[in-house]
Formats: sequence, C-alpha cells, structure tokens
Amino acid sequence: MSIGRSKLSLVQRMWLPVVAVLLVLLLLATTVTLRTLRLIEESKIQQVQQQEKLELAEQWSAQLQGFADATSLMALGDRSPATRARSDQLLLALDKTQAQLEERVAAGDERNAVAAIKSPLQAFLSAAKASASDGAAWPAQRELLLAPLAATQEKLVLVQKQGAVALRDSISAGRLKSVYGSIAVLPILGLLLAGSTIYLTRTIINPVKSLIGLASHMAQGDLTREVRVDRGDELGQLQQALADMRNGLADMVKQAHQGA
Repeated sequence: MSIGRSKLSLVQRMWLPVVAVLLVLLLLATTVTLRTLRLIEESKIQQVQQQEKLELAEQWSAQLQGFADATSLMALGDRSPATRARSDQLLLALDKTQAQLEERVAAGDERNAVAAIKSPLQAFLSAAKASASDGAAWPAQRELLLAPLAATQEKLVLVQKQGAVALRDSISAGRLKSVYGSIAVLPILGLLLAGSTIYLTRTIINPVKSLIGLASHMAQGDLTREVRVDRGDELGQLQQALADMRNGLADMVKQAHQGA
C-alpha cells in the first residue's frame, strides 16, 4: 500500500540538518560582522567628535591665558600696535572657540561646565578692558579674576577627558555585547543539533529498525505482516522490495498448499 510518499532521498534528508546548521552559522557570522562594522564606524565618529571637543577646550584655555598676558603687558605700559593687535585677535579667537565648543557639547555635565565658565569669563574680560584706564590695579585684579576662571576651564577639560574615557568604555561594552550575542546563539545551535538528531532518528533509524523487524518475521515464516510502502526515497524502494518478496513468498506458500 502506498500513501503520501516523500520525494526526498536519504542523502537529501541527511543533508537537511547540515544545511540548517550552516544557515544559522552564516546568519550569526553576518549579524556579528555587520554589528561590529557599525560599532567601528560609530566609534570612529564619536572619537573624532570627542577629540575635537577636548582640543577646543584646551585651545580655549590657552587663548584665555594669552589674552591675560597681552592685557598685562598693556597695563604695564606696552601699548604698541602689535600688542593691541594680539589682544584683539585673542579676544576674537576666544569668542569663536566658545561658539564652536557650545555647538558641540552635549547636554549634562559638558553643557554645565561650559555654562559655568561664562560668568567668570565675562567678569575677567570686563576688567581686562577697564584696565586700559587703571593699569596699576590690573595685576592684582588679574590674579583674582583668573583663578576662578582657570578652575572652571580646567573643569571643562576634565569633563572632556572623562567623556573620552566613557566613550572608550562604551565602545568596549558594545564589542562585548557582540561576543555575548554570539555565545547566546550556542544553545540555539545545540537545540538545532538535537532536533536534527531526532529528525534523523524518526526519518531513517526508526524506519530501518521497522524493516529489520519485518525481515526477521519473514525469515521465521511469518508472512502475515503487511509491509507498508509510504516513502519515495531509498528506504521506500527497500519497503517495496520487501513487500514484493513477502507477496511472492505468500503466493508460493499458497500454491504449495493447493498442490498438497
């Protein structure tokens, strides 16, 4: 009797689990590779941005120190065109660097650190401009006003350095997530392999055992068991061969009984 025969051969059935495992591995490798490439690209951009902010913070601090030195020279009587020009250039550079830094800083500690500089910076610049009329008082004022301003700028530089460290930690954590994601797939592969074993057992091993049992009964002269032909592969051909042999033996026995 023939019912619902599968068209897959034994070789194809045995290759199915292998192909499934390979597909899962390929998917895993592709996912990990794409994630790693994305993390690398994002980390490059973030590192460049963080480095720019750190350089701007240090540049701002250096420009402020240069401006303070130039105003000190002017307060001491050096009002040459070169000194005035340097003072004006540094003042413009301070404004430009401040604007660039404010565009790049993120919310939170970075923005708070930049905001903390504005008040002492404005006080320092106002006093520096006023020193042109009262140069004698400027050296003392300079040190008094420069101290809190330098502290706030050092705080900004420190925040940027901490941001660089946090960024490196974040990149490392992202890469670890990729590794952990790969490890998490291992149990899935284990289940897939277990499922493939069950599949092979049900589709190949058990039918072979069944055919062995039928052949043993036929060898003992038991021809009452019907051989089911329900496959279209090599085992189905074996089932058909056993069915033909069983039917042939049954006919021979029947003819022998009739002749007797």
